[in-house]
Amino acid sequence: MSRFAMWLGCAGLSIVLAAVSVQAAEVAPDLKRKINIAGKQRMLSQRMARAACLASQGVMVAKQNQIWEEANAAFAKALAGLRSGDEDLMIRTEAHPQVLEALSSVDRVWPGYAASLDRARGDVASLPEVAMRSLSVLKAANDVVVALEGSTDGTGVSQELARLINVAGRQRMLTQRAAKEYCLIAAGIEPEMQREALAATVALFDRSLEGLRRGDDEMGLLAAPDEVIEMQLEYVADLWTPLRAQFQKAIDGLPPSPTGLGMVAANIDSVLSAANEAVWLYENF
Repeated sequence: MSRFAMWLGCAGLSIVLAAVSVQAAEVAPDLKRKINIAGKQRMLSQRMARAACLASQGVMVAKQNQIWEEANAAFAKALAGLRSGDEDLMIRTEAHPQVLEALSSVDRVWPGYAASLDRARGDVASLPEVAMRSLSVLKAANDVVVALEGSTDGTGVSQELARLINVAGRQRMLTQRAAKEYCLIAAGIEPEMQREALAATVALFDRSLEGLRRGDDEMGLLAAPDEVIEMQLEYVADLWTPLRAQFQKAIDGLPPSPTGLGMVAANIDSVLSAANEAVWLYENF
């Protein structure tokens, strides 16, 4: 082979490698963003049910209705965007078969949940249906995150980072799920089952937070990769502590009081906001 031919071969390989590098540089932010957005879907599924329950108990009703409506619209927008792309959400059209299949599962359960939420506006008796359907939507939304986490090959996103974004994003959902379960106990809707669920939610939040901070091999978590993320996770822990104490009282059998419901309603979104900032830091790490 002539030197010229060899040069052409090397040059061609360099062009291909450069193209692959550029493609990975473009795909990586999209995948990380999608894991974030899909993780937010999990949170929104529980946020709507939490708002419906608190409104039914007369807690900050106007605020809960606003939360409900905004979460409903955000869920629908993100569901469409994860499939077809959305400039506002900064995500591209999805092509991965497993992700598309998981999104189709959300499509199937979302309308029934949305309808049950609408019925709950004027009929508190619909709240048990809301609670049940919220879990079906949560499972389907979680499957989307898992599919995205499993689609890292060739994207430039490490499996470790995808896992961190997933679990950090799940913390947002757990804040809303805990508030929902706490409220369902107060509403007398299968209180013993909800106490068990709340105990599991609190335990998962605690272990995940510790894993994000210190690492957890079983959960596939690396310790916080820099001081900024560590400080943000510490802030989440500080905000979570008083709410955790309130949840623990209900887990231990003390019925939530109107004061307790008001405290949870007024403060749970501070934890959500801090947890959301942690996800953003991981996404942009």
